[in-house]
Amino acid sequence: THGVTRTLGRNHDHVEIEHSGDFLSLHHADRCSIHSLETSEVSVASSAESFEEDEATKEGPYKLSDFERHKILGEGQFGQVWLVAEKNKAATPYALKIFSKYHLITEGQVESVIQEKELMIKVHHPFVAQIAGTFQDDYLCYILQEFCQGGELFSIMHDDKIFPAPRAAFYTLCIADALAYLHGQKIVYRDPKLIDFGYAKELDQGSRTLTFCGTPRYLAPEIVAASGHGFEVDHWALGVLLYEMLTGENPFYYNGMEERLLFESIQNDPYPKPNTNEEDAALLIAGLLTKDPLLRLGAANEN
Repeated sequence: THGVTRTLGRNHDHVEIEHSGDFLSLHHADRCSIHSLETSEVSVASSAESFEEDEATKEGPYKLSDFERHKILGEGQFGQVWLVAEKNKAATPYALKIFSKYHLITEGQVESVIQEKELMIKVHHPFVAQIAGTFQDDYLCYILQEFCQGGELFSIMHDDKIFPAPRAAFYTLCIADALAYLHGQKIVYRDPKLIDFGYAKELDQGSRTLTFCGTPRYLAPEIVAASGHGFEVDHWALGVLLYEMLTGENPFYYNGMEERLLFESIQNDPYPKPNTNEEDAALLIAGLLTKDPLLRLGAANEN
C-alpha cells in the first residue's frame, strides 16, 4: 500500500545494521514541487496541522536528525520505509515510514494517512507492529514503528510455495488472533498482510461500508459487488491466504488473469478443492470462503 515491509519475529538481538549510503533526498523534490500547491484548495499548512504529535505514543519529541538511517526497507507511491536507530542510545531498530506531503495532498491521501496514524495509536497487540511516534517537517510526515525481524510473510510464501500444515496453522492462528482483536476494537482491516493500516477503517458492529479497496486477489465478493461490507471481508481474505499457504495457488486467480475475470470468478465460481490431506483445513477454508457474508464462518449471526 505504502511500500511498507512487514516482518514476522521479534528478536532484535539478531538485527544486522548496515549503512547503505545517503538518505534519498525527498526534501529537494518536494521543496521544488510544493510551490505549485499555492493555488490549491488544500494548503500544506492546513494538512500539516492535522498530523500533530500524539504525546501518548512517544517518550519525547522526535526529529529526523535524531536517527541514524541504515538501509531502505521499501518504497511506495507516497514515500519510503527505512531501517533506523536512535543516535547516542541503545541500537534498538525501528522502521521509519516517510510520506511526501506534496504527493499526499495532490493524490488526496492526507486523511487516509491521518486515519492510519490514529488507528495505529489505538492498537496494542503482539502480532501487529506498534507505533513508537509521529513527527513532521515542512515537506515530509514520519511514522516511527516497531521493527519486526524475520522477513515479510508474503516473501516467505513466494520462496517456499507450499507450507506444511503445522506451519500454515501457526501463521493462520497469529493472523486470526490479530483480526479478532482488531474487530473487537471496531476496526475492519480489509487486507490479509497486516502490513499497515492504509485500508483499515473503524466500523460499528452491524454497519456496512461501500469503499472499494484492498488487494484484488483477496477481495470478498461483497466488496466486488459494491453491496456494502463489514468485518466478514477479513474472514474471506484469511481463507484465501490459508488456501495459498497450503496449495501454493490462489483459489480464484492465475498469472496473467484480467482483473475483470478475477472479479467475476470471485463472485460466481466455486474454488478448486485444495490439494491437501488436512480435512480440518479444508473445512476451515470452506467456511471462510462462503460467498454469502451472512453465512460465512465468523459472521455475526453465524454460530
